[in-house]
Amino acid sequence: MKKRYFPLLFLLLCYGTTHAQLTLTQDDHFQSGQLRTDVLLSSETFVLPDSGSQQLWDYSSLTGGMLSNTSILEPAQTPYAAQYPGTTYALAAGSSTGIFGVESFLADMDGYVYLSSTEAGIQADGVVLKRGGEALKFPFEPALVLFPTPLRYEDAGLDTAFISVSFDTTLTLPNTTLSFQGTVTIDSYIYTDWKALSEGLLATPLDIYETLLLRSIRTVYNEVSFTYDVFMVPTTLPISQYTSPADTSYSWLTNAEPFLVMTASPDSGTTELSYFVSNEVITDAPSLLATASVRAYPNPANQQLTLDAARLVSPPTYLHVYDMTGRLQHSYPMAQRQLTVDTRSYASGAYFYTLETRDGTHQRGRFVVTH
Repeated sequence: MKKRYFPLLFLLLCYGTTHAQLTLTQDDHFQSGQLRTDVLLSSETFVLPDSGSQQLWDYSSLTGGMLSNTSILEPAQTPYAAQYPGTTYALAAGSSTGIFGVESFLADMDGYVYLSSTEAGIQADGVVLKRGGEALKFPFEPALVLFPTPLRYEDAGLDTAFISVSFDTTLTLPNTTLSFQGTVTIDSYIYTDWKALSEGLLATPLDIYETLLLRSIRTVYNEVSFTYDVFMVPTTLPISQYTSPADTSYSWLTNAEPFLVMTASPDSGTTELSYFVSNEVITDAPSLLATASVRAYPNPANQQLTLDAARLVSPPTYLHVYDMTGRLQHSYPMAQRQLTVDTRSYASGAYFYTLETRDGTHQRGRFVVTH
């Protein structure tokens, strides 16, 4: 695993000598209108991340055959916003809500999950599920914390939440022919053991980010019961009690946009991995490059390379180019947001760049020269 990351090690060395501890707060939460691209990967292609400080995770070449896009909606865009006033985001319940830690039993249901951005983190307030012509509200009590803030490296905690989902149905009693109209209720007690396991740099097909790695281990205890009338007297029959297998997920969080850069859930046979992007519909991994705050093209380059920083909030001031050993090769002043570099004098190989901006931030990337 370390050998795999060797070409990026000089970035880690620079990062280790210059960075302050990353602290994530409510100001860093993602915004409505953001889009997520889900990629299904075979388990062999995903390597569990290392823990510790000053890590370097290189997932820049990850691709997948099955992709889908999910929008983070304004609650006002949904038909049931009035049932959760004051919430910040909404997700369609039929989307891959498991990546947010919302339970998988919602995956096949028609409705919405409502989330809020609070000082304590991003939390799920509850769901509205449509059954027939009726919209049923099921709140989390207390709210289910998905991403706690403020968050620093090595912070840890245990959160609990409860949700009760019920629906009318017909049930045939075991070992009998007796059927009853009644209500099935699923009471779920949710326990989330979380820790900011690591800090470091994350390279994705989208960009390179300074991140905290949040590990969440979620366990759900479920009680299922059936309530029906016996001679007009409500009677509750316990059906089952069970604990769902613990589900572990990893989330890379940043104070850049987007807040949640990437998530991975490796417990199943395939790894569900998500990239987060803003206001762009992404259909494949190469398209992710087009959404980066800094674009370097053509890549690989032959005679010249163009750096386009049109998406940066702060204008660029200098471009520094390094070889794979971390040695500075060239520095170029930037008076505009686009710069074309003559690469004919560059030896064939991989290079990395740091783009300084007027507000003192740095954008990092890489390119290849071939002759």
